[in-house]
Amino acid sequence: MNQKRWRRDILLSVLVPGALLLLGLLTVRFSYEVNDDTAMISIMNGSFTGTPSPYAIFVKYPLSWLISLFYRTGLAISWYQVIMFAIMWLAMGSVLYRLLQRLPEHPVLASLMVTGSVSVLWMTNIMRFTFSTCGAFVAASALICFSLQKKEEDLRPAYLVNIILLYVLSYLIRDYFCYVATCFLGVIWLAKYGREMFANRKCWRIPVAALLCMAIAMGINSAAYHRDNWDWFIDYNNARSNLQDFLGFPDYDDHKQFINELGYDRQEYYAISHYDYCLLEDFSPEDLFPLSDYADELMPEVGLKKTVKTTVKRAIDYFFVDSLEDLKPLQLASYLLPPALLMMAVICSLRDKKWYILPTGLLLFGLGAIWLYIALEGRYPLRVASTMRIITIAASLSGIAHIWVARLEEGRQSKKQANSLAIGLLCGLFALCALLGLYNARNELGAPLSQEVQPAEYVSYVTEHPENIYLRDTRSVSSSSALLSEFPRTPVNMVATGSWTAYSPIFYEKLETLGLDGLNRETLYLDNCYLIVHQKHALSKVLGVSGEAVIEAEVVEAFDDGMQIWKIHSITE
Repeated sequence: MNQKRWRRDILLSVLVPGALLLLGLLTVRFSYEVNDDTAMISIMNGSFTGTPSPYAIFVKYPLSWLISLFYRTGLAISWYQVIMFAIMWLAMGSVLYRLLQRLPEHPVLASLMVTGSVSVLWMTNIMRFTFSTCGAFVAASALICFSLQKKEEDLRPAYLVNIILLYVLSYLIRDYFCYVATCFLGVIWLAKYGREMFANRKCWRIPVAALLCMAIAMGINSAAYHRDNWDWFIDYNNARSNLQDFLGFPDYDDHKQFINELGYDRQEYYAISHYDYCLLEDFSPEDLFPLSDYADELMPEVGLKKTVKTTVKRAIDYFFVDSLEDLKPLQLASYLLPPALLMMAVICSLRDKKWYILPTGLLLFGLGAIWLYIALEGRYPLRVASTMRIITIAASLSGIAHIWVARLEEGRQSKKQANSLAIGLLCGLFALCALLGLYNARNELGAPLSQEVQPAEYVSYVTEHPENIYLRDTRSVSSSSALLSEFPRTPVNMVATGSWTAYSPIFYEKLETLGLDGLNRETLYLDNCYLIVHQKHALSKVLGVSGEAVIEAEVVEAFDDGMQIWKIHSITE
């Protein structure tokens, strides 16, 4: 390879994605879409238990260990955000480098293709950050990179390591999307080596190396959580997640008998379904197992036809219009892109009448199966829709990319030099896409705050009173986000009355630092224990008691954002 061109490609692969991410951070307000990210930050930066911990639960142990290690330096930097952006930087740079290899004479076009596509399709999700979107982003990049590589490049150490690194990183960030990408990576491998898989033993090095590295990562994560009662907690957390994120809690009125048999009345069940179960008198986390199984049994009652119909309607509402007056053209374009690309792949396959028909058919089948799986799960929140859109677009692009690379290898292009006018038009189109993506993200999320974000008033208050214990109901969450710097997300002396960290080993470690053996109703009556509730949330609902219950309490402190600190003296039902 020409050394001068190689250095140019490496430099562009580093500078162009870095410039795009920096431009996004300087022009669009950054925030975390859900509190899962901020909770993991609290664990890894040490504000949860007082010591940085790698047990972030969702992000796998090897990556969270690395992030927590950086937090141990003591520097007031958001290492979580820095490392996640570095990973996306690597993913974008890898795609750009592969594209530069395919378009050696047109580096400007290749650079604009990547920046324009990322901006118009993903910039909003990047700046309204979730670890799920980041995991899908990395998995999608692995798909596209593997498609753009020629077969002789697949086994080169640098190329192979890069693909496997992206693949394993997608698992470490969000395993669900790694499993989805595995299916598509298998399709691409089959498209490349299907006709020679038994004659060419070298081609098996790719899946074997990838699976071996994945097994090592999974083994490290499993070993880390195979201690200190983590095994039980993982099972419990899966049941909790099944109820709260996928199936939903069964309605009390429709399933009153079963819920009463578990020992809960209407008020207590309301508290359980809103994460405030730690303050219930007789709550046992073991009860979530039969409740989850019961919710699973209810799923067939919905029916496949009705579930798919409901999911399709939600997809149309999300991707096309929220109302008749609120058209979202960028979402519409991104939703139409996968079937358009797949149609192009089918046309290319039929025209060539060769091996491409099988992998394209498998790609179509895989996409349909994944969307059907989501329909059967009955889950369609914003972050899942966005991340699945990223995966489907990447899979579609991968199908086209592989056919394109294969045709280049066979010398089927009639012209080596593209028409200058066409190249100029394409450059202008992708430059416009980049501007539209940034504009859309800024319009939706707003401009960066002019000054550093300060912690919510109640967080500052709690931090200033380390001698006290504060219990916060799980609906009273601060969503403020600072850029590349952090304040305590969860002060050590503040404990949530539920959430996905409850009953985990680090949860009990946190209680131990506060001198508590457990968290229950009696904890509220300690002289130095207070309850934090948003004023719009009724105390009776947070505490799981009836409206007729007598609650002797007083407001100790009130804040402008509606948060109140209560001292609970007694509760008589």
